[in-house]
Amino acid sequence: MELDESRVTAFWEWFRRIADELGEDLRNEAIHDEIDRRLEGLGDVQWELGPGEREPYFLAISPDGDPDLLPLTRQIVALAPPIDGWEFLPARPARGPVDEFTMEGTRGQEITVRTGRWRYTLLRYPDGMLHVVLEQGAIEGADEGERYAAASLFLCFALGEEQLLLRIAKIEPVESMDEDDARSSHNVDGLRDHLDSLGG
Repeated sequence: MELDESRVTAFWEWFRRIADELGEDLRNEAIHDEIDRRLEGLGDVQWELGPGEREPYFLAISPDGDPDLLPLTRQIVALAPPIDGWEFLPARPARGPVDEFTMEGTRGQEITVRTGRWRYTLLRYPDGMLHVVLEQGAIEGADEGERYAAASLFLCFALGEEQLLLRIAKIEPVESMDEDDARSSHNVDGLRDHLDSLGG
């Protein structure tokens, strides 16, 4: 879709005005609602706030798992002005090692996902994209779709959404690997370093 630059510019002008207030309370629901309203019409983008890596806070404008929307979120972020204390990202950032997280299941239930014993193996396609086989073991209360969602969330946490979209072509969650995959498997703690070692 074609970007409405005037609407994006208006969003960033507004954000500059409220940035200090939001920084004092990242859970400010009134501002959250206004972010939702002001980003409507720019595409099926989402957003996320949190402590930044280079600045105290970040705002990510996320393609929400759709690689086709990544150019759009990059354009939106490219139009952001410098604002003291804030960094702006075109996708959700990596969170580093995550041993446990919770997610909502398809039936509204809360699922606890523990990743400390997860293992992975990488298969590389001729174009350089990667197929990740992710051995999860049992996830209590999760069906096949929820296991896939847990795998996707974990990889987003571990790699960051941009790297996930640009480098991972296929995610294959399994309860246990076959013998061939198991021989080349590693603990998931080393996944990000492994991808870095492969280059872009």
